[in-house]
Amino acid sequence: MVTPRVHFHDVAVPAGNLIGRPGQGKQIISRAFSWTAGIIGAACVGVMRAAFDYAHRFCLQERRLGSAPVIGHQNVGFMLADARMNIEASRYLTWKACHYFDTTGGEGEELAIMAKVYCSERCVDTIYNLMRVVGVESYTLRTPLERLLRDLLRRPGYDQMLAAEGRVLTA
Repeated sequence: MVTPRVHFHDVAVPAGNLIGRPGQGKQIISRAFSWTAGIIGAACVGVMRAAFDYAHRFCLQERRLGSAPVIGHQNVGFMLADARMNIEASRYLTWKACHYFDTTGGEGEELAIMAKVYCSERCVDTIYNLMRVVGVESYTLRTPLERLLRDLLRRPGYDQMLAAEGRVLTA
C-alpha cells in the first residue's frame, strides 16, 4: 500500500492559531496521547480476563485426558496460574499508571507508556498460552480465544505502519 506523505516548507501560521509556543509541538502531542496509554492497558486486562474465564471454564469441564477435569493436571494449573499473574500484574500496573497520570496532572506519562507496552505484550502472550491450554479447538470459530487474538489485528482501518510512521488511526 502506498501511503502519501505531505511536507510543509516555509509555512506561516498566524500567531492566533498556534497551540503552545514554537518548539513545544512534540511535548503537546505526547501529552495529548499519553492518557490513552493507560486505557490500552485496561483494555488488555479486559481481553486477558475474557480469555482466562473461557479457558478456566473449559478446564473445569473438559475430561479429555481421563475421568477427571483437565484442571487437575499440573501443567494446566501452572499455565492458568501464569495467566492470572499476567492479568493481576497488568491490572496493577494499569491502575498505578492511570492514578499517577491523574495525580500529576498529566505530567507523569512514563508509567502510562510502560502500561501500554507491558500489558499489550502480556495480552498476546496470555491469550496464546491459554489457547495452548484449550488445545486445537481454540483455533476454531467455536471458541472466543481465536477471536480475541485475531481481533487485536482486525479492527476496521488497521494499518501495520501506523506506529512506524508516527500516525494515529482516525475515525
